[in-house]
Amino acid sequence: AATAIDRALQAYGQVMYDRGASRGDFVETINAVVQRHRGIRKLLVPCWDVDSRWHELEPSVGHRPLAPQLFLAGLSAGFCLGHFDFIIMILLMWGGMLRPGEALTLTRRRLRLPSDVGLSPSHIEAAVYVQLKPDDGFDGPKTRRRAARQQHIKISDRDVILAAEVFCRGLSADTH
Repeated sequence: AATAIDRALQAYGQVMYDRGASRGDFVETINAVVQRHRGIRKLLVPCWDVDSRWHELEPSVGHRPLAPQLFLAGLSAGFCLGHFDFIIMILLMWGGMLRPGEALTLTRRRLRLPSDVGLSPSHIEAAVYVQLKPDDGFDGPKTRRRAARQQHIKISDRDVILAAEVFCRGLSADTH
């Protein structure tokens, strides 16, 4: 019975792919079958292989939590008004895919700049690291209930690195 279910799911996955359906819907279908028939979970490896091949052909792409138009508008407003703390917040959100709540609660202590570790901002390995963890009025990263309670984000964008060095280098550890 498990083999027949697996073959049916594989065929269904192929039909969904051919029709341009959502890969997420296929995964949810497999999960629904497993939920209903828990004993066959380990026997459905071939239908998960269909999902893996689908993912290879159409890799999922994360979206930035800040729309490009808002990014540019925020930078423009920040420069016009001279709010460089706002500019760096927008740049960190954009470069590190931070959610607004994560960016608003950041302190200088949670940033590691290249100069903090003796590197030039133009060094090939230069990056800004952002530490997200529950403290300072922040509940923690959105994965805090499913994974690590803290996360580290690496930002390699040269413009963001240079801006962070210029705007954040001399700030005290508790500065937001």
